[in-house]
Amino acid sequence: MGPFLKLSQLSQLIGERVPAVDEYSINQPMPDSIDTAVDMATGVSPTLRRYDYQEKAAQADITVKKAVYLSQVSVRFDKSCQSSAGKT
Repeated sequence: MGPFLKLSQLSQLIGERVPAVDEYSINQPMPDSIDTAVDMATGVSPTLRRYDYQEKAAQADITVKKAVYLSQVSVRFDKSCQSSAGKT
């Protein structure tokens, strides 16, 4: 199966023209963690980068909405001292 046929099949699969693909070496080291792998993937994929920002925005929205429902307790302490000057 030649490379042109593979690109043609890939184009049919995703519904867009694929002019070329980068070669990926299997000899490249694997990321240390899943988070590192996700960071690497979002660094090269605009779609994954957009999804990453959408996830962060959703998490921030959840934090804001939780803050509305959580009670806030405030404590205030005042101490006043009156001098007894002038009293006999």
